[in-house]
Amino acid sequence: MGIRGGGTMCGVNFVTFLALAPVMRQGSRYVKDLCCEDIIKGRKTAGVCFSEPSAGSDFAALKATATKDGDDYIINGEKYWISGGMYADWFVVAARTGKAGMMGISLILVDATAPGIIRSKMKTTGSMSMGTSYVVFKDVRVPRKNLIGIENMGFMQVMEGFNHERFGMAVHANALARHCMCEAVT
Repeated sequence: MGIRGGGTMCGVNFVTFLALAPVMRQGSRYVKDLCCEDIIKGRKTAGVCFSEPSAGSDFAALKATATKDGDDYIINGEKYWISGGMYADWFVVAARTGKAGMMGISLILVDATAPGIIRSKMKTTGSMSMGTSYVVFKDVRVPRKNLIGIENMGFMQVMEGFNHERFGMAVHANALARHCMCEAVT
């Protein structure tokens, strides 16, 4: 049985390795209870909001902010190339909660249906079933207890997850290449 498309496999990779991994590793019991069971059982989906139009591959330069306001964060900013963003029920958002650079970034679990979130589908060349999107956060209010791990330590959490993502993408690329080779010689 061959691979007929990469979108589903890629989607599972992103949800499992990127969105759920930091929640499972560093999330509080409260954060885990909000989303993990539904995601693991396939009732809900998640996406990661890391990439930004102005930061490119320099993750430490992200500009989205999460400003404290009482018991909440107010999130503002733009995220680009969000895999599964059109379908996600939850977002793991990287936002600046501290000083510039890598030690001022935090990860926050955000209900993707929260007021102030605007999603737009992006046209892509491949993996069109992924629902890749552009996401804007405009004064999105999120409880501070949705913080994943320690405030201002999100850069380290993301870098740990990227190691797993890169391995998963290598496996995915290998499987697709093998499929192409089989199709070419048969």
